[in-house]
Amino acid sequence: MRYVPIARRGDRTAALLALLLIVVLVAPAGPLRAQSDLEAQRAALRPEFRNSLPLADYPHYRIIATVNLDAAILHGQEQVLFRNPAAEPIHDLVFRLLPNARSIYGGGSMTVERVTLDTTEVAWTLSADGTTMTVPLDPPLAPGEEVEANITFGARIPTRSTGYSIFHHSAAITSLSGWFPVLAPYEGGWQAPAIPGVGDANHFAASLYDVTLTAPSTHALASTGVTLSTQAEGDATVWRLTSGPARGFAIALSDRFRVLEAEREGVTIRYHALPGSQTARAPEVALEIAADALAAYSRRFGPYPYTEFDVVETPVSIGGYEFAGMVFVEHSLRTVGSLSQLRFIVAHETAHQWWFAQVGSDPVGEPWLDESLATYSTAVYLEETLGLDAAAGMIAYFRGEGGAPGSGGPITSSALQFGSWATYRRPVYYQGAQFLVALRSAMGDDAFFSLLGQYLSTYRFRIARTADFLDLAEQVAGRELDDLYLAWFGVAEPGA
Repeated sequence: MRYVPIARRGDRTAALLALLLIVVLVAPAGPLRAQSDLEAQRAALRPEFRNSLPLADYPHYRIIATVNLDAAILHGQEQVLFRNPAAEPIHDLVFRLLPNARSIYGGGSMTVERVTLDTTEVAWTLSADGTTMTVPLDPPLAPGEEVEANITFGARIPTRSTGYSIFHHSAAITSLSGWFPVLAPYEGGWQAPAIPGVGDANHFAASLYDVTLTAPSTHALASTGVTLSTQAEGDATVWRLTSGPARGFAIALSDRFRVLEAEREGVTIRYHALPGSQTARAPEVALEIAADALAAYSRRFGPYPYTEFDVVETPVSIGGYEFAGMVFVEHSLRTVGSLSQLRFIVAHETAHQWWFAQVGSDPVGEPWLDESLATYSTAVYLEETLGLDAAAGMIAYFRGEGGAPGSGGPITSSALQFGSWATYRRPVYYQGAQFLVALRSAMGDDAFFSLLGQYLSTYRFRIARTADFLDLAEQVAGRELDDLYLAWFGVAEPGA
């Protein structure tokens, strides 16, 4: 693996990045270096996953970046090692520059200064909205071959977000989602749909991340993955972080965090609370919800793969948002919201560690597949912790919000078809959750939870489709479920 130093001169931050790159350049090369990289990745994984996953097969990112909170900017360099997983040659690489979106991440921007393939500088093109960068490969990348892309980039972090405030800077906290160029997933071609006005756009392949971030020493950090080391560098701290297989890499920085810890199922759960003038309930309450939900899902669905799980209070404007190994929850839910709201959001976002972080799906084209499962999982959490009556109350809530099948549009609708959260949630969250209630009733408890366990183990760190889930349901049930599918999806073979 070769690294190309940043060309910018006369800049203190760039000089620090260049120094870090020199450290990388003198590190051992070849198999010894590759093995060292994988050992660092294993640190983020629980023991049973460290040697059972094909770590060498995932795309590998090495990112060195500095964030300037006074100016609300960041810049850095990333190296991406990508192996062609297809049976045919690939003619280009496609990266998403998500801060350029007008929705979800809106208000900031991202620029690319330089791209090299190995050591050769190459040109690239941007989509009209600036969210997709295409880098041609000449010659094309043959099946099984690898390419190394090096990208120098910068981003402006919005202080007034027009999106969800998941890429946002304020006096209290800096939220960094989608803050670097990220490969679109390759599934029979590069998957780079338009960024919707509502819903989610975190459509990433599971990848390995090795991140070196320089940030003010006044701030604490929460992130995807684990911290391998910290080093003081003047008035800054240099963080070394690794992820294990993860769909993206998110970070939150604050000088106001109060951090609480719990442990469940061999996992360290951290709750990062922000101060508030009003406090409806203590951070310990939210921590207990997250810890109990993680334990319930581990028992019912299958194990959580990472050693840590972070729940971070931020100004996220839609209640919560999921990342691998970490979630954001809206600060006001704890400080002024109801306990039922806090339970739903924290349990829902925690469920995304199974239905997003582990089992991937297309959040734009088939958002129901992870959102319905995460929504239904809140009833499982309540059943496990508070009993059947509490779960029944949540299911009644699904019915009240979702209505009759098809009344708000097909469950399988694309996020691009909706203009508001109210119309989006109805079929995608609540009718989909009602379908899962009906599926459990039709299959019986043993078969239904066997289905979820097999779905998790079969598609862990892969990307599943609607047809994959529904075909597996019929296999586990041992019979066709066409009547049920017809009632809820309007067709007997959804996604076929």
